[in-house]
Amino acid sequence: MKKLFVIIFLVFFSTNCQVRKTEVNLLQLAAPAVIKATTPHYVYPIVLTNDSIIYTNYKKLFSIKIKNKNTIQILQDNFNKHFLGMSLDGNILASANNKYYAFIKHKNQKKALAIMEPHGDQLYLGSMVPHRKNLIIANRNSITIYNHNNFNVISKMTLKDRVKKIKHSPDGRQSLFTTAGSDTSYIYIYDHKKRKKLVTLKTNYKINDASFNVKNNKILLAVAVRKMRPDFSVHNRFDLRNAQKNKLLWSVDFPFSRYGFHEITACAIHPTRPLVAIGAANKKIYILNLFTGKRLYSYSVRYIKDSTTIFGIYFTPDGKKLIVGIFGSFLIWNI
Repeated sequence: MKKLFVIIFLVFFSTNCQVRKTEVNLLQLAAPAVIKATTPHYVYPIVLTNDSIIYTNYKKLFSIKIKNKNTIQILQDNFNKHFLGMSLDGNILASANNKYYAFIKHKNQKKALAIMEPHGDQLYLGSMVPHRKNLIIANRNSITIYNHNNFNVISKMTLKDRVKKIKHSPDGRQSLFTTAGSDTSYIYIYDHKKRKKLVTLKTNYKINDASFNVKNNKILLAVAVRKMRPDFSVHNRFDLRNAQKNKLLWSVDFPFSRYGFHEITACAIHPTRPLVAIGAANKKIYILNLFTGKRLYSYSVRYIKDSTTIFGIYFTPDGKKLIVGIFGSFLIWNI
């Protein structure tokens, strides 16, 4: 019995060591596949599934099959101007017009439900929460969360400034909002089940992007920030924090740049593995170890002429692919 226990312990210990060692090794990845979008603009997904990218050129909605790179047009509709979000199954679409009306259109219904936001300001940002019946609409500095089946209000929040970005945890339980002010920026993390804000963080830096994930009951928050110095150089920094305690776990400073070419423009935390991907304005993509900040992989996008190339970076829900939105194309890696 004693020998058996020792053998089991040694097998368990060696297995754990192997997993830990594997995760910090440099990633050997093949060159990414390139899928051309149907618009010569920055592209980013409205909905990202394990096998499809759904995106808009602000007039039409398209779906790309990642495996065979086929692109099909799935919607052309003039009842809206701004696509706010789409359900994972593709059956429900949220949009807004140039004024302050939001619309929900169900696939099997001819008419769209409409709601007017009370502030009377143009609706420009929204998102469907994955795996839930929640639609988030940002209007100036307010967030309204609706049930997308009937437009009943679930929750309302007033934030410090205009909402810039909305992101979700992989399971859809929490959502992240970033705001952009003239001197300060804020990050909020909201829990949909508890219907309350879990985290409110303030920074004197401008927030370019943020991503988060919950691991071992800790909210790990990745933040890409920039700050203009008195000499007009730009301080670019990437932080990983324990969001509940606002504790800095590690930070990477990128070179000073008068024109911001080393600015981090996008970031994403892997849904299951200890990896975080970042994209920079110097046309580079990096994958770092989530717990140490060690660089595991880098790639330079050499054939793109535009200076601010990395517009969005995302992992698929199953974590098997990394999707990067650049000028007029998507880059796709197998992770």
